[in-house]
Amino acid sequence: MKEQKYEQKVKLFRNSLASYITTRHKEDLLAIQDSVVVNVVVNGNGRVDTVWLVHPKSFPFENMYRFIKSYDFKGPLIEHYTTEPKQGPSQ
Repeated sequence: MKEQKYEQKVKLFRNSLASYITTRHKEDLLAIQDSVVVNVVVNGNGRVDTVWLVHPKSFPFENMYRFIKSYDFKGPLIEHYTTEPKQGPSQ
């Protein structure tokens, strides 16, 4: 179930980003020759903390950066659960 929620949030993000670029910044879309690689760090509240362009360095990244930086995943993107280690028999 957690994986499905993650995949849904990522899919919604990608669709939102694609829609934003195609409707508001077509010139950026035309600048994509093959692919654009962007890394994102999301905090525990679902807000984007850090965004950086990986490839290609010549891509006009400003418009995409502003959209990604203001994106809200509406809660944690990934949840980590831990349990206390079980205690073995005392000796």
